[in-house]
Amino acid sequence: MHRATKPNRLHSLFILLLAAPVFAGPVDDLQPGHWYEAPNSHLDSVAYSPVPPGAEGVSAVIDDWTGGAYDSVNDRLIAWGGGHSGYAGNEIYVFELDTMKWRRWNAPSSDVTCNFSVNEYPDGRPCSMHTYDYVDFHPGSQSFVLLGGASPYPQGGGGSSTPHMYSFVDSTWRRGPNRPTDHDQTLQGASSAYDPTRDVFWVLPGYNNKFAKFDPNANGGTGA
Repeated sequence: MHRATKPNRLHSLFILLLAAPVFAGPVDDLQPGHWYEAPNSHLDSVAYSPVPPGAEGVSAVIDDWTGGAYDSVNDRLIAWGGGHSGYAGNEIYVFELDTMKWRRWNAPSSDVTCNFSVNEYPDGRPCSMHTYDYVDFHPGSQSFVLLGGASPYPQGGGGSSTPHMYSFVDSTWRRGPNRPTDHDQTLQGASSAYDPTRDVFWVLPGYNNKFAKFDPNANGGTGA
C-alpha cells in the first residue's frame, strides 16, 4: 500500500472492482475496472474519543504504511495500525461490506507505554505500529493476525517480530513466539499469506529471502 499525502485521508472508502461483482447492493451493477465510492464511509466518524496520543490522530490508522486483512467469515475489511510518532491507538476497525459502514470494534489501550522487547502496552495488547503486509485473517479461529510490524509507537525504525492474534469470538489478544532471529528483518515492508492447505501463515521479510512459518493453532512460529 503506497503512503498517501497527509491531509485528512479518511474521507471515503473506495472499492475497485477487478472481476465479476460479488457484493450485494449498489455495486451489483458496477462494471469491472470501475470505482464505487461508498457514501458516508468516513473512518473518523467512528473514531475513539478522546483521541489517543500522536501527531496525526486516527488518520494514521490508514495513512501510516498500513495493510488490511479480509475477514472471509464475516465479509468485512479489518484495519489496524499507526505507530511511529503518528498514532498510539491500537483499536480495531472493520468495514462491513453488507452495510458499507465502518465500525470501531473496541477501545484503545489507555496506557500507551510500549515494552519494545515484546512490542506490547502494559495491558498485553500490541503497540500501535506500521503493518505493511504483516496482517492476515485466520478463518478457523476467526482471528485478526498481526505477524509483526515496524516502528512501534512512539519510536521510528525498529521492528517487531512478535506475532499477535485477536479473536473476534472472545475479544482477546494473545501473543505468539518471535520469529527466528535469522528471519528477523522487519524494518520496512513485508509480504505474508495464509496457506489454507496447511492452515499456516508464511512471512517473507522485506530485506531477506528467508520465509518464516507461523502456525496459529500451535501458537508457534518456525523458520522454513
